[in-house]
Amino acid sequence: MRHFAVPQSGIWVISGPAGAGKTTLQQGLLNIFPKAAPLVRITTRPARPSDTPSAYEYTTSAEFQKRIASKEILWQFERGGYLHGATKMSVKQALSDSGPLAVADISVDNAKDLLRFAQSIGKERMVRFLFLDIADEVMLRTRLETRGERHVERDIAECRTWRAEASQSGVPYNFLDARFDVERIQRLASEFFTRP
Repeated sequence: MRHFAVPQSGIWVISGPAGAGKTTLQQGLLNIFPKAAPLVRITTRPARPSDTPSAYEYTTSAEFQKRIASKEILWQFERGGYLHGATKMSVKQALSDSGPLAVADISVDNAKDLLRFAQSIGKERMVRFLFLDIADEVMLRTRLETRGERHVERDIAECRTWRAEASQSGVPYNFLDARFDVERIQRLASEFFTRP
């Protein structure tokens, strides 16, 4: 197995459309780099059996709204009737010299928020951005249908907009083609994230 120079702290960001393999890549990186952990997020949804331990802070909608009002939340979004986001504190902790190294699967908009925040505290060098791209729409359709997605055509159309949005976002993304096999994607992502 290849050895990588792994930083003790920082944030590795994975963005991309539905079906690109972000969750699979994140889990693979967490297996390859046992000192890495998911970036702790805050959510109003109930815990799921599949949640990674300590990856979420579960809260109520009222408490989430209070934390937005007090400017504790760095980014937030609504999905499935629940609020999701990340606190400035969890991001600052990952960007401190003592870490931990965090891996985050986030949208392009959230990546822009993260980049601005890291720049504002002089820590942008500690964040690496990877966009998992899937230009092969036949492959994407197959993945989405296999996952049982209900809005396949909408998701494919969104894929095209995500790619354009990422390219024009100002976020220093490294683009990785998601049509490769999982092991190759994990190796290429590992090489990118651990590059000095």
